[in-house]
Amino acid sequence: MSLVGFIKYVQLAYFAKPAAERCLYRAARRHRVAKILEIGVGDVRRAARLVQLASHIVSDDATICYTGIDLFEASPNQAKLPLKTAHQRLVRTGAKIKLIPGTPFDALAQTANSHLQTDMVIIAADVDQQSLGRAWFYIPRMLHDNTVVFHERTDAKTGETSYQRLSPVDIKSLIETVEQQRAA
Repeated sequence: MSLVGFIKYVQLAYFAKPAAERCLYRAARRHRVAKILEIGVGDVRRAARLVQLASHIVSDDATICYTGIDLFEASPNQAKLPLKTAHQRLVRTGAKIKLIPGTPFDALAQTANSHLQTDMVIIAADVDQQSLGRAWFYIPRMLHDNTVVFHERTDAKTGETSYQRLSPVDIKSLIETVEQQRAA
């Protein structure tokens, strides 16, 4: 890692705002992520930071790939980021960018097989939980042994966010819960 890359890493891993995202940057460096999938893109600041950090971490000949799944203009949230604007902001990072409009289930049902060997998966707190529940079926096929999966949580009382790292056991449990609900 170059000196510039190291300085950028220290800035993000220890001083970035919001502070909850710092664990993502540390994990990106620790696991040398090059393929990132984000469900719930938001304003793309987090995505741009992760992609830029990944470009400093991995070898020079590796391609950084970022896939973002979001409703974009169709989002019920106040801050609707148009797909075109999100793409324009992220393409500046120099990574291979793929943005997929739609719900987690619809998007992953169509594209999960093209996202094999993903290094990092980030799930935003504001995604449709019913659609996400159904989408868990597709997620394991995209993972490898060293993939890190984070699920953003928002505390109902304080409104603060945090990221919970999901283990393979947690993911298996989520899939089993969905399968039980389907069977019922």
